Amino acid sequence: MKLLRLPEVEDLTGLSGSTIWRREREGEFPRRRRVAGNLVAWRSDEIERWIESRPVADERQIVSSTADTGAD
Repeated sequence: MKLLRLPEVEDLTGLSGSTIWRREREGEFPRRRRVAGNLVAWRSDEIERWIESRPVADERQIVSSTADTGAD
């Protein structure tokens, strides 16, 4: 386990900082830890567990999404 700063959490989750803060306030994301003063971080094991808890995308959603953008 290690502590992750916001840019690392954004990279791992694909979420923006404002989405992370909002979901955290709503109880839908792991809570940050105060490391010192204004320094906050998230536990890597909690972030990994949150990622693993996300539902797998439905094949129809993937096909529909690529059809809407014209991506192949």
